[in-house]
Amino acid sequence: MRGRMNAPPVRPDSRLVPSKRYVIEGLPVSGAFNGSTVHVGGRRLLAYRTPDATRSIGFAWLDEDFRTVPGSATLTGLTLNEDPRLLIAGDGRLFLTTGYCGSPGGNRIELRRLAVAEPHAVVEDAVIGKFDHVLGWPGYARRVEKNWAPFEAGGRLWYVYSLDPHRILGVDVRSGTVSLAYETEFARPSWWDERWGSDLRLTAPPARLAGGAFLSTWHASRDGGYWSGFYTFEGEPPFRVLRFAEAPAVTPADASGVNRQNPLAKRCVFVCGMELDEPGDEVVLTGGDNDHSLVAFRFRLADVLGDLRPREPGRAAVRRHGHTDVALVHATATPNIGDLSSAPSHYFDLGRAARQDLAPDLDLRGRNVVVGGGGLLGSGYGPRILNILRSRPRRLVLWGVGLNDAWRELPDWVSQCDLVGCRQTGLPVRWVPCASCRSTLFDLPNRAAHDYVYFLHFDAEPPPVRPGSPVMKNNVGTMREAVAFLGSGRTVVTNSYHGVYWATLLGRRVVMPEPMGDTATKFSRMRHPPAVLAPGEDLEAAAARAAPYSGALEECRRATQLFYQDVMDVLA
Repeated sequence: MRGRMNAPPVRPDSRLVPSKRYVIEGLPVSGAFNGSTVHVGGRRLLAYRTPDATRSIGFAWLDEDFRTVPGSATLTGLTLNEDPRLLIAGDGRLFLTTGYCGSPGGNRIELRRLAVAEPHAVVEDAVIGKFDHVLGWPGYARRVEKNWAPFEAGGRLWYVYSLDPHRILGVDVRSGTVSLAYETEFARPSWWDERWGSDLRLTAPPARLAGGAFLSTWHASRDGGYWSGFYTFEGEPPFRVLRFAEAPAVTPADASGVNRQNPLAKRCVFVCGMELDEPGDEVVLTGGDNDHSLVAFRFRLADVLGDLRPREPGRAAVRRHGHTDVALVHATATPNIGDLSSAPSHYFDLGRAARQDLAPDLDLRGRNVVVGGGGLLGSGYGPRILNILRSRPRRLVLWGVGLNDAWRELPDWVSQCDLVGCRQTGLPVRWVPCASCRSTLFDLPNRAAHDYVYFLHFDAEPPPVRPGSPVMKNNVGTMREAVAFLGSGRTVVTNSYHGVYWATLLGRRVVMPEPMGDTATKFSRMRHPPAVLAPGEDLEAAAARAAPYSGALEECRRATQLFYQDVMDVLA
């Protein structure tokens, strides 16, 4: 149950020596390794992985001398995950990032928010993302992803992806995606010893110093030996490297025993966690000793910072990635709740997106432009989109737009856009539903209290209303109120496009009075068509034909997620 303290070994290949070395014991499985620690509410939390084929993640609470608190060690149901890294955000939120090794085609990184239940339980609060693709990175191909180092800055979550060059990924918690945000040039310094290896990778989550910069860690390997050291980078974008270690802090001499998990890693201490205590002049690194046990090292912070040398000149050029200048164009001059709620930026991170109304004569020359959503491909808004195209934007994306009024087929000029997603099916472009399916409102419980509710378009001839049935128009209230209203009915009767769409996402039966003339265009070719109520037909008969689409929400969300990834690649 005790944290066994060892004297640091003699290490001729390092100038930086830990003041103490601990072996963490007392866990429910023998051979746990690759641990990470943080302080949560004044207590030290450890995350670790098991050595067996399940590769499970476990938690335990430790005292200040790295002794396991009796009864606090638990295993989770999280399997096929390795190298856990804990991050505590400035507002106290607790995150766990791991490398998932059970997916075909390459490992991925997973990010979860955790919650602590007294006295010892640590539970998953939410899955933020499962990252097997990096958006905004031209030419990115799926690969084995490992060793991303998470940190928080400006209220946002980030990852350090690589050191050479220093690549920073931004996390979009709304869409569960990561994108390449910044890239600054950095290369191994001139004092680098080739014995330490060549490929610089990340280890522990960075920690912010009082001066604002981040203290971070790296590792490299050669001939089965692992070296790890410190460096610092800027505390705000673009997060350039500032200083780099003169020598490693952890070396193959710190490893012990035989590595039975990975025979190629002959002498490996693998760092996964870092604690920073500036008032106490201390840095703690935690990790795994040769894949057979958990270890922790204490260093004097003054020694760590004193060992850092300034980045060499000419190694800090900035490449800003992605989509920092995006004009998001949609119909804002309308009271229609559905149209107002269809803008993709409500649900996805599109960078510094400036929202603009789809007005006549927009000149967006040289800009990245995303138009959508809503029924914009019609006589009203279609010519305005064509005018944007003629102004020669850098990129033009149509997202979740739909045919309307007399436009029953796509105009030829649509093929000149860089990426097109249309909310109707059966067209020579990709089906992409309205982005409002990403709203968390559809995850809230909605109890049906009425047999029928009527959600009516404010600017259309209303159908006969069944006596006693609630009625709401689509120009009153908010999306939240509209979704709650639609969910209150077992069957929804509506002549509104978003009334049909949102009720379908809620799993309700949907009946639509038969549209007449050009109005029928926007309801044509729907992926999940409603039951059509013919003139004079009995409502109950139409409702009996209306079948809920139980998988519609998941299908629409999956399609919009995939389209978002392609949008990011196009705008990069």
